[in-house]
Amino acid sequence: MENALKVACEVPIDIVRVCFDAIKLHEDLVDKGSKLAISDVGVGVQCLRAAILSGQLNVVININSIKDMEYVEAIRKEVNSLVEEGVKICDEVYAKVEKALVK
Repeated sequence: MENALKVACEVPIDIVRVCFDAIKLHEDLVDKGSKLAISDVGVGVQCLRAAILSGQLNVVININSIKDMEYVEAIRKEVNSLVEEGVKICDEVYAKVEKALVK
């Protein structure tokens, strides 16, 4: 069962990692991208915010039943760090988008 739970964690962990990378791209786009597509950056970053949080939930439900505490702590630390920074960036990017749209 323990191995099955670890396997079940792999996809949502990857989702969190990929979302974080995409969030970092949106962080660049909000300042460097076309102002004609600024609303798309806002929409994208909100979708990524939801996706990274959803990935985190799927990790948490699985690691709560894993007894290998070294594995659990390593995964929890990585995922929580990526989610915390990712959500912060999302909120900052969205605020920049709002500011750019309201004149």
